[in-house]
Amino acid sequence: MSIKKVWNFILQKKELTDYVIFKMLDMLIAFYLNWIIVRKLSEYDYGVYSIVLTVLGLLTTFGFAWTSSSLLYFGVEEKVKYGTLTRTFWARNIILGVTYFFVSVLFLIFHKRLDIYISKPLSIYLFIWMSIKILTDYLIGYFLAVEKRKISVSISISTKILAVILITLKAVSLKMVLVYCILSELISLIWIFKVDKYDFGKFVFDKKIFKTVLSFGLWQIFGFSGIYLINFGDNIVIKHFLSLEDVGIYNIAYKLYAGVAGFCYLLSSYFAPKVTKAISLRDGKSLKSIFYRDRIYIFLLLLIPHILVIFFSKNIVILFFGDSYINAAYPLQILAINSLLKYYTVFNILIYNCFKKYSTMQSFNILQAVLNIVFDILFIPYLGIAGAAFGTLTSFVVSTGIETIYGNLYLKNFIKSCSKTNI
Repeated sequence: MSIKKVWNFILQKKELTDYVIFKMLDMLIAFYLNWIIVRKLSEYDYGVYSIVLTVLGLLTTFGFAWTSSSLLYFGVEEKVKYGTLTRTFWARNIILGVTYFFVSVLFLIFHKRLDIYISKPLSIYLFIWMSIKILTDYLIGYFLAVEKRKISVSISISTKILAVILITLKAVSLKMVLVYCILSELISLIWIFKVDKYDFGKFVFDKKIFKTVLSFGLWQIFGFSGIYLINFGDNIVIKHFLSLEDVGIYNIAYKLYAGVAGFCYLLSSYFAPKVTKAISLRDGKSLKSIFYRDRIYIFLLLLIPHILVIFFSKNIVILFFGDSYINAAYPLQILAINSLLKYYTVFNILIYNCFKKYSTMQSFNILQAVLNIVFDILFIPYLGIAGAAFGTLTSFVVSTGIETIYGNLYLKNFIKSCSKTNI
């Protein structure tokens, strides 16, 4: 594959290139925000902050995130058929209202125990942060669904900027860090005026779409449980076997990894509307272009930055976080391999969700989560925090390898059927 072909691919994908640039800016701001928080807090307080984020991930996962992708997949399909997102929008609203109430009741019952687990009385900050993130999540999902990707990323960027400014300029405690993060989420309110009211309209209840969104969401709960354990399970096991300081050190490596690897999801969000439309129109040619050309080019383009991270991990950790976090370098090298593989396998999300095979997709997520915890328990007592990184990589290779083989066979058969239909 020649460099000229790769360069031509970049030029042809200007819209994707612009989206990537915006996401890179978002990623850099997120990196700086985490860096300045590390600098402002002690190792112990940063360990507590890492546990706070772990619990926040749990609350957002079961509070609302499990239905967030419904607009991106079913909303796009509805807009192709009816010209609006109304039915999917109201279906999600009903489900969201019920689950938010349920999570709120659980919070009232267990908030004191939550404070004990966190080690500080911070549970009320968590609940407020989660509640405000609902609006941010809704707006980001909506603008992705209507293919206004720059606005979607701009929302994410704007919610970090205020926190960056306040935490950079002021001496802060752990509580004030949380307060500034909460205030920054409110910035998302300014983007409401960009919403096209016609996309939502008056209340419409479509029983079929409601059942579809609910089914999708319930499977997302199982899958998101797996993703939560994958993202935060390492911290839980490290806290059990090691110390809060070790949680903080590992979280440095994981944050760097997540910043790079999490970037891959912009590919699934970018291509999701295109794949959904191609499937609805049985456009096999477009599917071939996305999965057999674009996927390969993007993977090859990202080889170089990942290799650089692997070779210069120690320099990266020392430069940004200091010698006290040097033990984060080795886990970072291991996780960088995981990150590179994710840029190829992230296209699996499009195959399973767009073909409404989300139950299979979430089953693989659960498998990966279970394997991740098992490998963590086996590796961490002997390898320390590096064991958590090995657990993450090993579980990913096993579960995602099977997922990729099965998904590609299904896609190949569908493309073949499109060719026969178009003859």
